[in-house]
Amino acid sequence: CKVGQTVYVVSQGQGFNMRWDIYEGKVTDVHINRHNELEIRAENGEKFFGYYKPCFVFLTREEAEAKLKEGVQE
Repeated sequence: CKVGQTVYVVSQGQGFNMRWDIYEGKVTDVHINRHNELEIRAENGEKFFGYYKPCFVFLTREEAEAKLKEGVQE
């Protein structure tokens, strides 16, 4: 994926809503961190996903829905 592209993120909610769900957002940053891991930040105007907690990033909603349906394994 690249900056500016819309992605679908399967991630846990924040705060009291810790269930896995699908969030749509635009990629704002893609880089390799100091641990040699790929990090992607996607924002939807309210929240960001991709840093600080496990998530799965997909280019289509259908792929994200399939991952959520099969069950999420961290």
